[in-house]
Amino acid sequence: MEVAEAEREPPVDGPPAVVTLDMELQRAFEEAMGTEAGSVVVLGAETGEVMAYLSLPAYDPNAFSLGIKPAVWNGLMKDPQKPLINRPIQGMYPPGSTFKVVNALAALQEGVITPNTRFHCPGYLAVYNTIFRCHKAEGHGTVDLKQAIALSCNVYFYNVGIRLEIERLSRYAHMLGLAAPTGIDLPHESAGIFQDPEWKMRNLKARWFPAETVSVSIGQAMAVTPVQLARVAAVVANGGKLVTPHFMRSIGGEPRPYPPPRPLGFRPDVIQVMREAMLGVVQQGTGQRAKLEGIPLAGKTGSAQVVTHARLERDRNAKALQPHGWFMFFVPAVGDKPALAGAVMVEHGVQGGQSAAPVVGRALARYYGVRAIGPGMAIPEQPVPDPSPATLRAAQ
Repeated sequence: MEVAEAEREPPVDGPPAVVTLDMELQRAFEEAMGTEAGSVVVLGAETGEVMAYLSLPAYDPNAFSLGIKPAVWNGLMKDPQKPLINRPIQGMYPPGSTFKVVNALAALQEGVITPNTRFHCPGYLAVYNTIFRCHKAEGHGTVDLKQAIALSCNVYFYNVGIRLEIERLSRYAHMLGLAAPTGIDLPHESAGIFQDPEWKMRNLKARWFPAETVSVSIGQAMAVTPVQLARVAAVVANGGKLVTPHFMRSIGGEPRPYPPPRPLGFRPDVIQVMREAMLGVVQQGTGQRAKLEGIPLAGKTGSAQVVTHARLERDRNAKALQPHGWFMFFVPAVGDKPALAGAVMVEHGVQGGQSAAPVVGRALARYYGVRAIGPGMAIPEQPVPDPSPATLRAAQ
C-alpha cells in the first residue's frame, strides 16, 4: 500500500520560555560523568529549580523533529542501555545507604536517639533468627550517630530501625516524598516503592515480619528515583522544607506557579545534626572523594544492590550485576551561586564513594573554580545482601 504525505504544516514559534538550568553547572556534570550511565539531578535547595539534569546514555532529540527514521528508532529500542528511559524521574533503584538519612531524621525527631546515642558494631547484628551484616566485616566498634553516618555503619541503623519500627519509618519516608511523584513538570514520572505492612498485604497478600524492618532500615526492599533523593537532600539543606522540582521559570514573560516549599516540622536541632553528620561523610567518611578546597560540601554515599549477594559472588566480573553507586549532597550558597542539593547515581558503579562522589567532586570543582582535593581512595562501603529476598524481588 502506498503512503503519501498529504500536507505538512510548518513549525511556528511559541511564546518564549525561560528554564531554570544553569548551563555552566550542566556542562560541568556532563564532563564529570563522561561515558558512565546514570543520572544527575541538582536542585536549587531553597526553590526546587532544576539547575542540572542528566539522563545517560542520552540520544539526539532532533531525530524526532521531522519523523524518526525506522533504523534509528529500532536502534534506540534495542539498545541494552535503554537511552529512552528518562532515568532521573523514571529509573527506580534501591536507595541503599542514602536512606540512612531518612532513618536518622525520623529517629532524632521522634526522640528515639540523640546525637550521642551509641551502638556497638562487631560487623553484624543477630536478631529475629537472622544475621544482618555490616559492610565492614570486622565492624566499626562503638559509634555515635555522626560516626555512623560518616562511616555508613549498617549495624547502627539496624538498631535504630528496630527501635523506630516500620510504621514510623514508613511515615517519615512518605513525608519526605518517597513512594510518590515529586510533581516535577515533566511527564510520566515514576512514584517509586516503599514496602511496609500495608504495601505487602496489598501486593503480596502476606503479613509483615520484624526482620523486614531491619532490611528497610538501610534502604533495601524499596525503590526511589534520583529526583526523589535530590529532594531529600534539599530538605536537610534548606532547614526542613519539601520543594517541588521544576524546570520552567516563565513562559511568555509570565512566571510559572509552583507550590511553595512545604515545612515538614523538623526541629532546628535535628536539621543541624544531620547537616553536621553529612558534612562528616565528605570530611572523613565514605564520601571523601567529593571533597573540595574551601567549599563545605556535605553528602551521603550508597550502594544499590542489583542481584542477590550469592548471584554476585558467582560472577563478580559481570558489570551488569554490580551494584549502582549513589551520592546525595548539598552545598551552601557561595558568592552569587545559590545553595544546591542533588543526587548522582552511577549505574553499576559498585560503591557510591568510589563512583558517584568523584563525579560530584569533579563537577563542583569546575563550577566553583576550586580544586577537588579528595583522596585517591574513599573508605569502601560494600553492598550488603538482603536477607528478605521475597520482598526485594517484589520491589524489583
